[in-house]
Amino acid sequence: MTNFINDNKRSLDRLKWVFKQLKIESPYGIKALSEIKPFKSNNEKHLRQSFEVLSHIISILKEKPDLFQSFNRYFMELRNISGSLNNLNNNQTLNETELFEIKNFVIIVCDILELADKNKITLEKLSNSCLNQIIILLNPDKIITRSFYIHEIWSDNLKEIREQKKLIESKIVLEKDNQIKEQLRNERALIVCQERDEELSVRKKLTIKLKKYQNELETIVNNIGLFELLLAKAELAIENKCCIPEIYEADSGKNITIENAIEPEIAENLKANNRRFVPVSIQLQKGVTILTGANMGGKSVALKTIALNAELARFGFCPFADKFSFKIPDFIDIIAGDLQNSDNGLSSFGAEIIELTELLKKLDDKTGIAICDELGRSTNPYEGSRFVKALSERLQLSSSYGIIATHYDGINTDGAVFYQVAGLKALFQRNSEITNLSKQDLYKLMDYHLIKVSEVATVPQEALNIGILLGLPNDFIESLKKYY
Repeated sequence: MTNFINDNKRSLDRLKWVFKQLKIESPYGIKALSEIKPFKSNNEKHLRQSFEVLSHIISILKEKPDLFQSFNRYFMELRNISGSLNNLNNNQTLNETELFEIKNFVIIVCDILELADKNKITLEKLSNSCLNQIIILLNPDKIITRSFYIHEIWSDNLKEIREQKKLIESKIVLEKDNQIKEQLRNERALIVCQERDEELSVRKKLTIKLKKYQNELETIVNNIGLFELLLAKAELAIENKCCIPEIYEADSGKNITIENAIEPEIAENLKANNRRFVPVSIQLQKGVTILTGANMGGKSVALKTIALNAELARFGFCPFADKFSFKIPDFIDIIAGDLQNSDNGLSSFGAEIIELTELLKKLDDKTGIAICDELGRSTNPYEGSRFVKALSERLQLSSSYGIIATHYDGINTDGAVFYQVAGLKALFQRNSEITNLSKQDLYKLMDYHLIKVSEVATVPQEALNIGILLGLPNDFIESLKKYY
């Protein structure tokens, strides 16, 4: 259980930025988002159904661009009635404010259901049958209003008491004698106490009648939040041109296929600096995929893009990609070379070993996605490369989908698939005389596309090229070339 909680927290941490983009207004939608969990590997049927519903909502919102805002206006009006429902559950007599909250909630939900029905959105888990009965109970007038007060129609005795109070109040206004006026005020105070007692009696009766709808109200509270979250997912997908993922059956053996995926937070930061995010396209087979490329070549960004979109898909969100096909993983683990746990006194490499140990345990009996970014770079190259080789062999023997980004040469695991970041190779083939570029110029010249290569995984030796481009002195460059 502890491992599941830790894994779930890590997954949610990766999705924080995306979650912040969701347009959720009500406390129920916020609660639904806070309780979200990933679909498990044996839930492919339910995840498919979830995406079928989401796809239907997306198609409706695309046809009616203003519809989302129409729903949102209702969600903005919803207030948290959990306290009122708790009091109802504990058999406490509801006060006027609580009865007002429940009445308003029910009216707004009815408006939401009416809007959904009008636009052919079927909400199977939401019904307005009990809602209409609650409105009739709390709104005895023919005209439905959002206000609430203890109506005299609920008690003849209350009606008489209020008539007496009005009569005395009129006398107080007209009376000139202060002594008599004070006596009338005392009489009024007694009547007010009677009024409060009778109002309490009415509220008790209303509470008892509402009690029978409690379970249905709690179900509606939960499901209205899920509906708002569903609409927010659809709107997010439309705004970012996300795709509905294809979900493989557990025993399909198919590759994870990703076409033109982006990491939206990084893409936004790049755009702010007049740079463009290069979409990631890759296929991950069962076993291991080795990704090589120069430093500054975008390997880490590619891995973050894969991880984020896989997480989104298993949480029921549309991936930021043109295509995303996968089997629901039991886990998504990321081991990054810059890990450090100073609280426990661990070095970066020590923290990597802890993460690696957890991953290896999972590989024994689970099928997941293992993403390793420069494993072993915080130790010496001789030992670091051997850790990468051993892990790639272990992944190749597993049923999981592993990808390792590395700058080490010679990781030639049998059966592995190899990709390289295109990098600067094409640039130097065209022009080898370019020098003294700025860092920003270099970013513009770097080709971040991933290219599938042969099984001979030779790491592109572009450190020298980068040094030349960024203006290393010629005498140092000549000295450096002697060792290549």
